[in-house]
Amino acid sequence: MAQAGTQVCRSFCLARQEEEHNAPEVPEKTDSADSLASVELRSSPVKKKKKKKKKKKKKKKKEKKKKKKKKKKKKKKKKKTLDNHQWGEKRKGEREHAAPWRRKREEEEEEEEELIFPLWEKHMLDLKSWRESSHLALIGIKRHQVRSSGEEEEEEEEEEEEKKKKKKKKKKKKKKHK
Repeated sequence: MAQAGTQVCRSFCLARQEEEHNAPEVPEKTDSADSLASVELRSSPVKKKKKKKKKKKKKKKKEKKKKKKKKKKKKKKKKKTLDNHQWGEKRKGEREHAAPWRRKREEEEEEEEELIFPLWEKHMLDLKSWRESSHLALIGIKRHQVRSSGEEEEEEEEEEEEKKKKKKKKKKKKKKHK
């Protein structure tokens, strides 16, 4: 009996499979686009596999983008602005721990700056002496000649008198303009 029951079940299953295989597939009548897509997927299993793979790739890309954004946000949070005082302290620390070639270069730059200032003073003194010499040349006196002490005093007095005359002329011109 048990054998007969199994044979009947087998024959029934085989008959059902043949009917399903031979019968044409008719999609169910529904209005929604989702149900139509699901029916098409059932009829073609190859397409279904491709779509699944694409979805996985998209998900992975989105996850990677999210991770990158998180990393960028973390980096932005770490940045801090420093006050002028803090920048100065940081600079001092950099100098202490700087490479030897950098220290040498900075020391040379500082020495050059120290040398430039005296040179500038010298230049200004040269200009001043040049003005005086040109002024004296206009008067007719050569400054670089060797003079006796008496002559120098006389020349100095003449120069003072000429300076006073020039000042008076300037005052008169100013009064005329007013």
